[in-house]
Amino acid sequence: MIRRIFKLLVLTIILHVCGTCSLLSQEYFDTASIIIKKISKERPEFYNISDTYVKTDAKNPNNRIVRVDLEIPETTVLKLTVTDTTENDIINLIDERSLTAGRYRVRWEMENYKPGRYWCEFETDQFVYRKDFFIK
Repeated sequence: MIRRIFKLLVLTIILHVCGTCSLLSQEYFDTASIIIKKISKERPEFYNISDTYVKTDAKNPNNRIVRVDLEIPETTVLKLTVTDTTENDIINLIDERSLTAGRYRVRWEMENYKPGRYWCEFETDQFVYRKDFFIK
């Protein structure tokens, strides 16, 4: 039992220090309030970004979670940035990271950000796409 707890503790430390890990052959990244997880190895035909999904915690209305699903048809270097309406970068969810082909889910806890309109920009060397979303 102690050995199992120790292994989980070491894995948690590695995830937070390195930011990457391979769990059950899924790519997984965790940086503070941002989690990027490969949800499918299936190779999509085109680059795509899903409708941005925003969920508010009923217990704490200031705890908002933004979820974005990405489709990447080939290994590529990717940048995923959130900006406000004045084009100021708020946060780089993915900052020029190489990702293999597949479908990914990006989850971001937006606790300290004001309600309003934001843009999510998905950029590779072959594809740029912007999608807006609202925080209430």
